[in-house]
Amino acid sequence: MRSYIHINWRDFMRGKDEFWERYYKNLVNFTKWACLLLQREAALKLKPWNPETGEGGLDRGTLRRSITFDVKTTKETIEGKVGPTVKYAKFVEFGTRPHFIPFSHPLIGFEIYLWAKRHKLPVDNMWGLNISGRPHPFMTPAWNENKEKIFEQLKKIAKL
Repeated sequence: MRSYIHINWRDFMRGKDEFWERYYKNLVNFTKWACLLLQREAALKLKPWNPETGEGGLDRGTLRRSITFDVKTTKETIEGKVGPTVKYAKFVEFGTRPHFIPFSHPLIGFEIYLWAKRHKLPVDNMWGLNISGRPHPFMTPAWNENKEKIFEQLKKIAKL
């Protein structure tokens, strides 16, 4: 699950080749800045799991550490991608339907068992865990709260 900032500057600045050549480096730096901003804000949105309320999508910090960005450039485009690299990120962001995971599950049962034990749940009397499936969004709010700031900066660059 990656969020994209894809800007085809050649289409946006059709007929303004001098602008493209003069400000290309600024536009690359702007894209890097926007990606770093979103990366930081998304990481800050991840709150530690609270057993009393069931809120928070962060357990050991793997998801937070996996949020990275990449900026790729060609002669005609500058593309920034921001997002987590772990496979379960989409389930944290968007949630799942409530479900039961037995400790005997061949793929993730042992991980669920270790999670329950780490959080001091009475695993000796349990067969598995009921998962609520509630979403804990972090990428979408990071974008929604910062898109105006990003577009304002873009307008400043375009006026140069």
